[in-house]
Amino acid sequence: MGNRKQSNSKLSKAAFDEALVSKVNQSEKNSNTSLSFKASIVMGSQDSVEFVKALNDGVPFPIEVFPKLYQDFSTKVSDSLGLPIQFILSGLLPVFSSLLGTHFVFEEKPGIRHSASLWLTFVGYSGVGKTPVIKVLTRPLQELDRRLYEEYKQKVKELEMNSGEDSNFEKPHLIQSIINDFTFESLAEVLINNKKGVFAVQDEVMSLFNGLNKYRKGDDVEKLLSLHSHTPIIINRKSSDHLRIDKPYMSLIGGIQPGVLHNLGKGDHMESGMFFRLLFVDASDFKQKEWNSTGDQNGVIEWYETTILKFNDLIKTKDYNHEKPFVFYLSEDAKVEYKSVMDTLRQIYNNYEGKDVSFIKTLFSKFQSHFGRLCLVLHAIQASVNGDFFQENISAGTVSSAAEITRYLISTSMKASRKIKNSKKRGRKPQHKEIDWDLVFHDKKFMKMEKIIEFVWKQNSAIGSSTIRERASKELKKVSRGVYTRP
Repeated sequence: MGNRKQSNSKLSKAAFDEALVSKVNQSEKNSNTSLSFKASIVMGSQDSVEFVKALNDGVPFPIEVFPKLYQDFSTKVSDSLGLPIQFILSGLLPVFSSLLGTHFVFEEKPGIRHSASLWLTFVGYSGVGKTPVIKVLTRPLQELDRRLYEEYKQKVKELEMNSGEDSNFEKPHLIQSIINDFTFESLAEVLINNKKGVFAVQDEVMSLFNGLNKYRKGDDVEKLLSLHSHTPIIINRKSSDHLRIDKPYMSLIGGIQPGVLHNLGKGDHMESGMFFRLLFVDASDFKQKEWNSTGDQNGVIEWYETTILKFNDLIKTKDYNHEKPFVFYLSEDAKVEYKSVMDTLRQIYNNYEGKDVSFIKTLFSKFQSHFGRLCLVLHAIQASVNGDFFQENISAGTVSSAAEITRYLISTSMKASRKIKNSKKRGRKPQHKEIDWDLVFHDKKFMKMEKIIEFVWKQNSAIGSSTIRERASKELKKVSRGVYTRP
């Protein structure tokens, strides 16, 4: 997928590089190579430990595996709006995952198929630009939802005009793709009308997990796990008929602050495997850029929106659906690449005997599935700029690109796990400290919600904006009743 340059990193200094690393494009000025999944030997226990240790040291985000047009797009958006490039490029993964839905699958081999569903989480402090990136990337999808809503309103109008006549008009149902705050009952109703699947857009991804079983005792965690693996979901309702979704599908994009990562270690998020469903993209070391007045003068965001909408039109030209999806296969060259990556992942699983054995085995096992999904989504991303989507065979270049992203995402999962463990070692209590609302409402300049959120974050940056907004709304009602007084 495009020309791939070798990345310089401290990973290449490991002694086992000569056995595990493909030595490509070396020169006297650049004798380093990046750690690769091309397993040239059958790894033993010590090799596996060294491999994992190298990934644990950190891997740079592989910008070069994305098409050049998207690299240029991310660079210009980053420069003009001051946003992390890795958020912009990686955010394309769940966007295209949503566009593909249940209508397209990748067959690794007979009997094993992968969907395009990906759950991506941006890790960064407040102000890094998680929400602005999400807004930019989801704009074309919001436009598609707007069009669906207009179609729905038109059908309702036609139904009302013909309500007094003996007509065959069926009651219209609103089809939507993007969902935010939801219960599983409301989600099931959306999925019944849109079997292609939904796109969960969460500014604060922990609000999704914190809302599990919020309104009643139940099995929301199990349903969420089923949603990721596309196994049937049944919603039992007392007031009406039960709901059954045979092939549920959801893509996810969201953000989380480093100070909140420890919450993923609470409850059964780790034990149930929920943690391993998430793909982490880290920008916790991002530095804000100098302010500039450029903005989107080059129209790159408009180019992006047009590209996404055109791709959506392209994949709708053929009549595929959740019952009869279009199937992609590996080219002969791609099979060689794919086997190399899968064998490496499995060798780590079989032979690793270092620290955190259970975590490493689970992580490398789960990424065998993520890798297949990434191959499918990256094929779509490439096709969105070259128009060659309905080529049945996924190329070796696409598989290699998926391997580089897999390498990065394994590394960031390890980093997230370390933050969770370090938090536990420090004895950090999971609950937030109380907000001093008297201090918040001491001056009326803090009455606007955005100002309240900004002020509270300074008191406790571990509290998500959605949580602050919910609690502040209740406190504002007290202000109107005179509970808080000002000098």
